[in-house]
Amino acid sequence: MLKQHFVEKAGSRAQQNVPQIAIVITDGDSQDEVKSQAQELRQRGIKIFAIGIKDANETLLRQIASEPYDQHVYSVSDFATLQGISQSVIRKVCTTVEETQKEVILMSRGCNQTAQADIVLLVDSSGSIGESDFEEVRKFLHSFVDSFNLRPDKVRVGLAQYSDRPYQEFLLGDYSDKRDLHQKLTDLIYRRGSTNTGLALTFIRDNYFRLARQNVPGIAIVITDGESNDDVEEPSQRLRNLGVSIFVIRVGRGNMEKLHTIANIPHEEFLFSIDSYQELQGLKESLRNKVCFTVTLQSQAFVPKFADLLILVDSSASRQEQQTIKNFLSRLIQQLNVGKNTNRVGLAQFSENVKEEFLLNTDKARNEILSSIRSLTLRPTGKRRIGNAIEYAHKNFFSNVTGSRVSEGFKQFLLVISAGESADGVVQASRTIKTDAVTVFAVGLSKADAHEMKYISSQPHSYKLVGNIQQVQQQIKSAIDTWEDAAVARECMFDVVADIAFIVDQSSSIRSKNFQLVRDFLENTIGGLDVGEGKIKIAVVLYSDFPRADVYFNTFDDKTDILRYISSMPYGRGKTYTGAALKFAKEHVFTKARGSRRDQHVQQVAVVITDGKSTDKVARAAAALRRSGVTIFALGIKDTEEDDLREIASYPYKKFVFNVEDFDKLNSLSNILTKTLCNEITDSIIPRVSQSFVLQG
Repeated sequence: MLKQHFVEKAGSRAQQNVPQIAIVITDGDSQDEVKSQAQELRQRGIKIFAIGIKDANETLLRQIASEPYDQHVYSVSDFATLQGISQSVIRKVCTTVEETQKEVILMSRGCNQTAQADIVLLVDSSGSIGESDFEEVRKFLHSFVDSFNLRPDKVRVGLAQYSDRPYQEFLLGDYSDKRDLHQKLTDLIYRRGSTNTGLALTFIRDNYFRLARQNVPGIAIVITDGESNDDVEEPSQRLRNLGVSIFVIRVGRGNMEKLHTIANIPHEEFLFSIDSYQELQGLKESLRNKVCFTVTLQSQAFVPKFADLLILVDSSASRQEQQTIKNFLSRLIQQLNVGKNTNRVGLAQFSENVKEEFLLNTDKARNEILSSIRSLTLRPTGKRRIGNAIEYAHKNFFSNVTGSRVSEGFKQFLLVISAGESADGVVQASRTIKTDAVTVFAVGLSKADAHEMKYISSQPHSYKLVGNIQQVQQQIKSAIDTWEDAAVARECMFDVVADIAFIVDQSSSIRSKNFQLVRDFLENTIGGLDVGEGKIKIAVVLYSDFPRADVYFNTFDDKTDILRYISSMPYGRGKTYTGAALKFAKEHVFTKARGSRRDQHVQQVAVVITDGKSTDKVARAAAALRRSGVTIFALGIKDTEEDDLREIASYPYKKFVFNVEDFDKLNSLSNILTKTLCNEITDSIIPRVSQSFVLQG
């Protein structure tokens, strides 16, 4: 089918982005191997339906069909009943056509006129290829680069060749125009020699992607026909740690196991296999679409992060202090990017009670906010109650109804400006709002209680506003603009030492938009941990069809490096093999070779994050991991059943199982999980009253 039917000369319109669909009808087992052949069809973007009749093998049908299986696999008792499912199949095919067209639109969006990407082509030029096949590579490269919007500020291409050593042909964007680029491709020299792919991967990491643009998706495409003579696992892992997505095209019979360690997961999306270089041209459209789709997904991780800022102003301030407050707020708003789709601002004044001036959802432009600040009249109504004001703001202003975007992963900030000591307690209200992932800035005028301001604030954001308006404004602006790392949680400051592995589901059911919320959740959770040498060490396992760790306990010592990886952590798609991920963690992550300090009696912790039922069995793998001395937290999102999480988690379940009803609830869980982790680690060392948090979804 692939070579005789889904080709242009046989009438296929794949080049015009017309959906390609195959329907396989069989009544028995296949006499030959089907898994790899079906995978190759799916890799080319062909959706496959499998219909089994009578004794057809269910496993075989699943090897053939596209996912999800409940929409692409059918079984009937005999040939006579085929007619009975015809309408159902027709409906599913029509739905698939619609969904495929949407996918094509989304894929092409990654390569539209505004898209940005840095793409490095890494071409095997070793002796096993030959001059004639190398000419096929040149032809493919010419047609492939033509499908992108090649401009210095949009898509840039670079190319390196390699055999026994790497060769720098041209760096990213190192050509004057498209004509010059094509000339460079024409002038490529066939190098010959042996095959050292690992050395070449390290070379493009250090010489190409180190010079790539910040916050722009990075793509590496490896074209090879042979088995590498050197190690490829660590070089490809270090390349992915920079946020680079790696595609691999295998030509011929090169070692698939090694290529699996190079390509991103799922391999069905990132690893292509063809028999000869003459088939390269047939890959062009499918590869381009998958590159474009990946660019679209990765671009979501680089969208500027904005926030919601609610300002509480003490209405008992003197006339002179009022002018200081207005000057300070005007400077701050002038410096922030304010608007409906950027940073939202709300304002209220308080004394005995709270009076709102405007909420987060009033969608005021900068000039309107500045006008409101200039005309603000502060009217005190009794005693100054800062605790009451914070509690009121927490309950009434930080919600979807009033314009808060916390459910979409936006950071939440509260700015409290006080002219003196509070008449009520501030401890409980301050602690509660900070536990709910709101960062609090406390700005005190001359008579404010410095200790009270410090307790109200999220450290280090306690400020005294006396002749230093510009400095304070700059520090608050910087914290909002940069989504400053969360301060280490108080519970994590007592010499907490542990190895914590986050085992993260990245399967298709999560969806790319929700995966961004998972990234934000991990950034906030890890941000609150005291990470470093001799403290907490972090590993990250991503899984769908296959598990993979690009970050082991000995990969990074610096929290900044870990958070940078998390911010662009690849979204993979595929099925949910949680059992395989737990087994992988036991055998390949919690080991001395990968930085585990188990033999130093350091607490071993795993945090499993998943949104659905596992495709494979998890009980045995989870039990083995727990028996090896690893404490397991299980976090379920949306459709995950409590019983499934209990199979994974340590006991007691109320302490180690978390469940949230949707991805938009994740943000409020990060502080709770951080503190629970540190409490659990400290409890294992110092006996004390147990603290546990249960988030009801």
